[in-house]
Amino acid sequence: MAKIIFNGAEAVLYLDSWFNYKIIKKIRKPKDYRQKSLDLKIRKFRTINEATFLHKCKTIGVKTPTVFLVDTNNHEIIIEYIEGKTLKDLIENNSLPFSFDKIGEIIALMHKYDIIHGDLTTSNFIINENIYVIDFGLSFSSKRIEDKAVDLHLFKEILNSCHSSSFNKLLEQIYSGYKNILGQSSLNAIIDKIDVIESRRRYSKIE
Repeated sequence: MAKIIFNGAEAVLYLDSWFNYKIIKKIRKPKDYRQKSLDLKIRKFRTINEATFLHKCKTIGVKTPTVFLVDTNNHEIIIEYIEGKTLKDLIENNSLPFSFDKIGEIIALMHKYDIIHGDLTTSNFIINENIYVIDFGLSFSSKRIEDKAVDLHLFKEILNSCHSSSFNKLLEQIYSGYKNILGQSSLNAIIDKIDVIESRRRYSKIE
């Protein structure tokens, strides 16, 4: 019997079985405040989009859950259930089984192929013997440095707000892993753009 494991603003996640596979069924919620035809269009697009990026990441070597079914009529995707712990839990329990550089390498690999995750948080990495990235509902393709910087800036903010005691160490390792994949000049460009983003926010607060 299906069990709700997450009920968010965007979608409901059910833990279920499907042809003897343990799966996650993700169903996008209708939004009453949106015009109905627009709401249907948005939910259909995001359902297809998430499945597309889950598959695209697999093709570049980033581990993601396997997509079993995409149902655009019901705005539903069925994906592989990944056993493991979230990166968030492992950081909080001080039990990371690997150097945090590896997370930076995964982010850089997505950016190398112009994949913007859109919701990089420590809850969207599942760890077992491998590292999996999940929740591509807000993902898109972009070559723009600013989009990649915004992606990484969100992750930086999550680290600072949720894992402040180890923030400096983790951020240094993230940057080190990013450099391993894309090189120092690409890392410098990203950091410079993050500084611009943060300065804009400071300025807006002053205003």
